[in-house]
Amino acid sequence: VKPDNDPKVTGSINDQNGHGTVVAGCAGAVTNNARGVASTGFNCRIIPIKVGSDNSAVRGLLRGYEAITYAADLGAQIINCSWGGAGIDPGAQDVIDYATSKGSLVIAASGNDGLNNDSYLQSPASLDGVLSVGSCNGSDRASGFTNYGMNVDVYAPGENILSTYQPNQYRGLSGTSFSSPLVSGIAGLIKAARPTWTPEMIAAQLRGTVDMMQGVTADNRRLYWGRVNALRAVTTNASFTSGDRTPGLMLAGVSIDGQAGGRITDFDKTSVKFTLKNVLSDASNVQVTVTVLDGMVKLHTGASVSMGTIARNGQATGTIDLELDDNWPWYNSNVRVSLSISSGSYVNHEVLFIPVDLPTQNSFTMLYQSGSAAWNLVDIADDGTVYSAGTVFGQRGMLRVSGASGGFLPLPFTPSIVRAISSTSVYLGGNNAGRATVSRSVNGGQSWSSVDVSTFVSSVAGLHIFDSQTGVVVGNPVSGKLGLARSTNGGNSWVAIAGTPPALTGETVPAGAIAAHGDAMWLATSSGRVFFSLNKGQSWSQGSTGLGNVSVISLAFRDSTNGLMLYRTSASGPFRIATTLNGGLNWKAGTVDINTAMKITPVRLLANPGHHLLACSNGELYASDNNGTDWQTVLSRPVAGVLSAAANVVGRPVVVFSGEEVGIIQYRYAGPNGSKLPAFTLSEVNFGMVDMGQSRSRTATLRNNGASDLTVNKVEIIPEGATPSSAFIITTLPKTTVPASGTVTYPLRFVAPDTGTFRAKLRVTTDGTPSVVEMQLLATVQVPTSVSEDLARMGS
Repeated sequence: VKPDNDPKVTGSINDQNGHGTVVAGCAGAVTNNARGVASTGFNCRIIPIKVGSDNSAVRGLLRGYEAITYAADLGAQIINCSWGGAGIDPGAQDVIDYATSKGSLVIAASGNDGLNNDSYLQSPASLDGVLSVGSCNGSDRASGFTNYGMNVDVYAPGENILSTYQPNQYRGLSGTSFSSPLVSGIAGLIKAARPTWTPEMIAAQLRGTVDMMQGVTADNRRLYWGRVNALRAVTTNASFTSGDRTPGLMLAGVSIDGQAGGRITDFDKTSVKFTLKNVLSDASNVQVTVTVLDGMVKLHTGASVSMGTIARNGQATGTIDLELDDNWPWYNSNVRVSLSISSGSYVNHEVLFIPVDLPTQNSFTMLYQSGSAAWNLVDIADDGTVYSAGTVFGQRGMLRVSGASGGFLPLPFTPSIVRAISSTSVYLGGNNAGRATVSRSVNGGQSWSSVDVSTFVSSVAGLHIFDSQTGVVVGNPVSGKLGLARSTNGGNSWVAIAGTPPALTGETVPAGAIAAHGDAMWLATSSGRVFFSLNKGQSWSQGSTGLGNVSVISLAFRDSTNGLMLYRTSASGPFRIATTLNGGLNWKAGTVDINTAMKITPVRLLANPGHHLLACSNGELYASDNNGTDWQTVLSRPVAGVLSAAANVVGRPVVVFSGEEVGIIQYRYAGPNGSKLPAFTLSEVNFGMVDMGQSRSRTATLRNNGASDLTVNKVEIIPEGATPSSAFIITTLPKTTVPASGTVTYPLRFVAPDTGTFRAKLRVTTDGTPSVVEMQLLATVQVPTSVSEDLARMGS
C-alpha cells in the first residue's frame, strides 16, 4: 500500500486492480482510428491517478479524496470517480467544494446495490456539487443493479461496456463505474466546446438535454431522470441568444422563517423561502409544482408557484408554508419537498431538504451503517449488548455491539431467532442442515454449542430464556402437536412438555409470534389461536381470539394482563392490532387499518414496562399506554429498511432496530393515559425570622408521583388574614410540564412589610389528581438587630 508514484499495476491483472484501465477507456480511448473502441471524450486527455493497491487482496481505496484534490490542483476540468461507499463524510464535502472552486466538475458512479440513494447515501456520488451517474441498458431501461433516486442526476449505458483492458486487450464489463466515465467524456466535450463554462453550467447542460428512459412515467421520473444525449449536450446553447437553447434552472438557496441556516423546531406552521437561479439560457413563465415527499407534513400553500421570467444568471424566489403533523416521527431529520421546475418544454427537478430539529430527551445512536446489508434479526440483552444476525454483501454473519466495542462474528447456521442474554451469553434458533437446532454461546459468539431439537419442533419460530436455567423453544408442529420444548439446565438439553396442545391441520407458528413477561409466555399460530403459560412454559392453555386464519406478525405484553397482537387478515391485507385485557384468555379483533390511519408500515410490536411500542419500517417508533387505543410518537431518527426490532430497559428504556442499518434509541415515554399524581415534597416552607424591610428566598418543590407527564395550568399565592399580596412572591415561573417521577421547583421570596407573623398558601392547579395542591408559607418579621439574621446563620 506504499505510494509509488506509478499509475501502472504491478503483478497480475484482474477486474479489481485493472478497473482503472477499463474506466479510462470509456472516457478517453482514441476515437476514429478504426481500432478497438471509441470513447465519448474525443481528444480529451487523461490524468491517470491510482488510488488503490496493486495487491488485489487489499480491498477498498486508499487515497480517493486526496486524489480529487490532487487532480483539481493539476487543473483537471473533469474528475471522474468510478468508486464510492455508503454514508456521507463531512470532510469529503470539503474536498468536493475545493475541487469545484478550482473549476473541476466531479462526476461519480451512483453504485451497484440496486438501492435508492436518497435513503442509502453514497460518497462521493451523493455529495453536493457532484454529478451522480446511474446505469441503463441498451434498451434505455434502468439497470437492475444500479442505484437510483432523486440525487442520481443522469444515466448512461453501463451493461457489458466494451473497453480497454490490460494487457493490450478489450473486455466488456458492467456497472455504474463504466456509466460514469461515459458521462465524463461528454462533459469533456462540452468543456472543449465551451471553455468558459463553469462546472455548474456543464452539469446543468448534461441534465437539461437528457432523453427520457423507457418505463419511466411522470410520477417516478425524479428517480430515473434520463439518459444522457451526447449530441444535444454538445450542440444545445451554442449561443444564448439564438438557435437551440435551454435554461439551466437550479436551486440556489433556502431560508426558513427568514433565516438562511434555519430549521423547523416545533409543530407550528413554518415559512420556507426557496431561490432558483438560471445558469444557462433565459427562462420565461417559470412554474414550480410543489410536492411534499414525506407523509405527516401539511402543505398550507398551493401546489403551484409562479416564478415569472428568470434571465440567464438571474434569480427568483418562491415561498411555501409547511406544518409537521402531531405524529411526525423524527427529532433530527429533513422534510423533503419536491420542486418540479418547468419553462416551456424544459423541465428539471430539485429537492428541498428542510432540516428538522425538535427538542427531545431521547438519544439515537447508529450502530451499523453500510451497504448491502440485511440484518433481519436483533435482540438486546439486559446489560445493553446488541446481537444482530443477517447478511452483509450476501455473507452470513452476526453483529455484536457491547458498549463502545463491536465486531462481526461467524454463525454456525442461518438462524430464525436470536436471544441476547448478556455480553457473553447469546442463543440462536433455526435449522442446521435441515434439523431444528438451538445453539448457545457463552463467550459472546466466538464459539457455539448446538442441540438438535427436531424431536419437538420441525422448525424454530420462537425462543425465550426465563433465567439462567429455564428456557422454552417454540416451533412448527411435530407428530400432530404444537412445537414446544423446555430446558431446565441452561439449554444443554431440551425435553417435551407434558400436555402439549394438539395442532390443527396445516397450522404453523410464525417466526417471532411469541411474547413473555415475568413467568408468563404466549404464542400465536397461523390459525389465529393463542396459547399461554403462566409457569415458565410447564403447562399451556388456549385463549379465545375469534380471528380465524390470520397472518400473525408479533405479540407483546406490557404486563401480565395487557397484550397486543399485530396481524393481517391475509398476506397482503391491512395491518390490524388485536387486544387482550385478561392475559390472553380473550382477544378483541382490531378494526383500524394501521398502515392507512398512521401512514406507516408496522414491523413489530414490542413492550417495555407500562407501555406498548410499535416499531415501523423506517425506524418510526410509537408508544401506547392504553393498549393501542391511542399512539404517541417517540421521537427518533430514521433507520433504513427495518426488518426487526427489540426492546429492553438498560438504565433507560431502549429500542434497537435492524435492517439495512442497525440503530438504537434511548427514550423517555410517559403516556397521557397513566396516573398524574402531584404532591409537594414538604407540607410547609418556613422563611424563619426576617428583619423588617429585608427579604429572604426559599424554594418549594412539586413532584409528579404518577406514570404520565403532568401539566401545570396555574400557579398562585393566596394570602391569609392580614398578609398583603406583595409579601410572598414567585420570582420565576418554571416549566409547565412535570415529567413522570420528575419534579419542578418554584423560587419564592418573602419581603417583610411590617412586624408580625405572615401566612399564605402556594397553590398549584394541574391536570392531575388531585387537581389542586397547596403548601403553607410562613414568615415572622422582627425589628432589625445589629447583625442580620442571615449573616448569623452563615456556616450553620
